[in-house]
Amino acid sequence: MEKTVIFDWDGTVADTETLILQSWIEVGEKQGLGDLRDLCYRCIGTTNLATRKIFCDKYGADFPYDEYNKEMLINFNNKLNKDGIPLKKGLLELLQFLKENNCNIAVASSTKIEILEDEANMAGIRDYFQVIAGGDMVQKSKPEPDIFLKACEMLQVSAGDCYVLEDSLNGMRAAHRAGMKPIMVPDLIKPNDEMIKISLKIFPSLIQVREYFQEAWSV
Repeated sequence: MEKTVIFDWDGTVADTETLILQSWIEVGEKQGLGDLRDLCYRCIGTTNLATRKIFCDKYGADFPYDEYNKEMLINFNNKLNKDGIPLKKGLLELLQFLKENNCNIAVASSTKIEILEDEANMAGIRDYFQVIAGGDMVQKSKPEPDIFLKACEMLQVSAGDCYVLEDSLNGMRAAHRAGMKPIMVPDLIKPNDEMIKISLKIFPSLIQVREYFQEAWSV
């Protein structure tokens, strides 16, 4: 059976969720919006359009989301330009292991494809991925399964044969609804009862994910 592993990006491949959260908190403090931490947690794993709706539901339909989001992105990009793309612990070793075992490797993220391509190239890991599917390539974002099914379509593989590595509830729901094998590697959000129920496995880091695949595929 062909082996396929699909990665989420922010919080799973790139250690960027914390930077995004910090950038939004800075905007919230500057603009008098209060602590945006809990609101941002609800946005993890969603598209920019879904995030806009979450903010407007909180602050009203006339909330200038695009203006504040632009300010957040300036903060975020300044952090990336200063320190580069931070990668999750154990990622490079896992990618190399998957490559050596002839796995299909893909990214399926709510982030726009242009940003994913730029960040993958900036981090020096683009060549590991046969396919990168971005949130602007589908109509419905996570928790709907569309982005994962798009990656399967691009790889020409069956959803049921794919492992998915995710850090968010929305991502886990999407992978589960796609009929895939969701593995959670928590980042900012601790697994709740639903995540535990729908996950194949939960591991503290990508190091344990590699060890799991090593053991499972050696049989």
